[in-house]
Amino acid sequence: MAEIIFERIAPRCGGQRNAFEELCCQLARHRTPERFRFTRLNGAGGDGGVECLAEAPDGARIGWQAKYVFDVDSLLTQLSQSLTTALTVHPKLQQYIVCFPFDLTGSTGRRGRSGQQKFEEWRRAKAAEAGKQGRQLVIEDWSAARLRSEMLKIDPHGGIREYFFNELVLSQDWFEQHLQNALTAAGPRYTPELSIETPLWKW
Repeated sequence: MAEIIFERIAPRCGGQRNAFEELCCQLARHRTPERFRFTRLNGAGGDGGVECLAEAPDGARIGWQAKYVFDVDSLLTQLSQSLTTALTVHPKLQQYIVCFPFDLTGSTGRRGRSGQQKFEEWRRAKAAEAGKQGRQLVIEDWSAARLRSEMLKIDPHGGIREYFFNELVLSQDWFEQHLQNALTAAGPRYTPELSIETPLWKW
């Protein structure tokens, strides 16, 4: 069964970043509360700060945003931009779930803030900013561990894992790499310019 390693997610839907976004949306769809309407948004030209939405009958919204980065500083920089857009485009957004493919570092007693501390400070600051605008906003994080847990809940037979994490994907890069391997193995034994056709070729 395919191992869940986000750095090696298969390049589905046009690339690894797109594959990660799609995986997060599939998990979000399964976690959408009953009576909520789920919508997957096309990110071409901008996604309005969310990859997908769940809308309650009263119009309140839950939004999911996926970021395929592997360090907390890049994550928070990109999330700040996306959240600003999401709050503008979706005035009834009340819960913002951010998905990222790594786990935050904890406190070690060394100098500097841990990944968890940086994220918590960012979360509190953004919730406070929304509060000043008269909005209640809950920000929830789905890190690598949470994503794996959600996937294992809904995928007991491994189909989703196989689709997103099976490393054998016959992409253009896969064919080019195997062609290069074949040329390297053939070495001086085969040179196209020196190839001679014989009557055997027609057979």
